[in-house]
Amino acid sequence: MTLEGLRTIEWSSLRHAYGPAGDTPNLIRGLASSDAGVRGEAYSSFDAAILHQGFVYEATGYTIPFLLELLADPTTPEREGIVELLCVMALSVTSGRKDPDLIRRKDAHEHKVFAHIDEELASGVPLLRTLVQDSALDVRLRLRAQVVLSTVLKGGPEAAPELRSLARDDPDPRVRASSRYLAFLLGAPELPGAPAATDDSPLVRWTEALVQLLAHREGTTGAAIDEVASGLEADSPVLMMTMELPLLNNFVDDSRALVARAARGAGEPALDRLLPMLLQSAERESWMSPELGFELLACAFGQPPAPPSEQMSERQRQVLRVVAEAAWPWEQGGSFANMALVLGQFGFPTDRAAVQKLLGPDLPLRFRRFPLATRGLPPDSDRLHRAENQALGWVLFSIALMAVVALSHLYRC
Repeated sequence: MTLEGLRTIEWSSLRHAYGPAGDTPNLIRGLASSDAGVRGEAYSSFDAAILHQGFVYEATGYTIPFLLELLADPTTPEREGIVELLCVMALSVTSGRKDPDLIRRKDAHEHKVFAHIDEELASGVPLLRTLVQDSALDVRLRLRAQVVLSTVLKGGPEAAPELRSLARDDPDPRVRASSRYLAFLLGAPELPGAPAATDDSPLVRWTEALVQLLAHREGTTGAAIDEVASGLEADSPVLMMTMELPLLNNFVDDSRALVARAARGAGEPALDRLLPMLLQSAERESWMSPELGFELLACAFGQPPAPPSEQMSERQRQVLRVVAEAAWPWEQGGSFANMALVLGQFGFPTDRAAVQKLLGPDLPLRFRRFPLATRGLPPDSDRLHRAENQALGWVLFSIALMAVVALSHLYRC
């Protein structure tokens, strides 16, 4: 690889998260380094400067041709990391275009940044489609390439006719499931010749049922609703399996939020069946995405704002309780922080004490378990308690380590 084109761009005239982007060529070269340490530092610095906390900048789009050049070269080490950067860029644009402030400000500079990123990502469509079809490649690379394709492919399912064979014949069920969902996103609620509903993988069957629920709403068959419901059962591995599908689980959406959104549009029978299971699933977890929190509240209250609190039904009270309980990892000084934005959209209080007062003493808010450490383990599991103790141990160790570092600095002073 040459990356000669890096010299043709006046990087210092562009900006990233920390100001002039003159250091960007070295970051891109570092991504291709044969030295794992250099490469790791380059990824960390690139992420911090070019994709700081999921935001994109003027310089972001200019890096894409070089990332595509690295991705096209089979000698590039860790190509799945390169496509992950492209994936974050694509999702950042998708998320940014939903920002209410940017929707109001049609002339905002960010819209030009988004358009530039779209244009550069679109130039990589032939390469990305080729990579997705290569079953010899790391599946993480293939799945993340599909995420990028989902944001830039135009022209409906005909733009990627290979999706039918991928959804039917690919040896990896994750690719089959992701291809089926991508076909739906491109406008194909049905995919003739790819009988996903009878696939031997529960992940593929569940994804097909979710597509049917999203596409047909009140016309969804009982069998499809049953399949979606089965994936929400406590002993089902499906939700954990969907965590490996970046098209279904990313910082724009997650699989349970998609189920909630689908159930909301599928009528009362589907909602009566799926909402309690979604709540039970949420209670088995110690963390909830703001996207899922919004969709659960919308299932119970409709589009925000919510009606006056004194008119809450029992379903609405239970949904509010589950969302508020799941908000504790976001808490900062009693406020629900990120989840407060969701609760605030519906007109609810944004701190624990006020929500508890609203719910009343007969529905006490509980604290959830440590986030992520106990994910997917049953509540009475010995492994869960060991995981909790391990998580607590790491927290206490981190606090102790910070205290030692602080004291050592004081001592030197």
